[in-house]
Amino acid sequence: MSSTPYNRQNSFALFSAENPTSQQSGIDLDAEFNAVKISLDDTQQNLAKIQDADGVLKRGSVGRAQFDSSVSLGFAAPAQWASGVLYTANISTVFYNSIFYVANV
Repeated sequence: MSSTPYNRQNSFALFSAENPTSQQSGIDLDAEFNAVKISLDDTQQNLAKIQDADGVLKRGSVGRAQFDSSVSLGFAAPAQWASGVLYTANISTVFYNSIFYVANV
């Protein structure tokens, strides 16, 4: 569900400037507040789809498709260890003698 965008119905500042002794129209005020309420209700419903009551992302609301290709797991995919290879500290990972290593230097 997409949110209903808020579209201003009236300019109350302009009305007050042009009519300093006149009261704002109740019909115009109701229309404005109704438009705000609809937009806020839609936004709250959509927010509830991705956020738990404690403000944390709802479990399952983010998946692989939402991640950019630049996002990593914190390390690179492992390769077989080889001597003479320049590994990147805290990124490069290797398997050597069936053990998983992360480069730290």
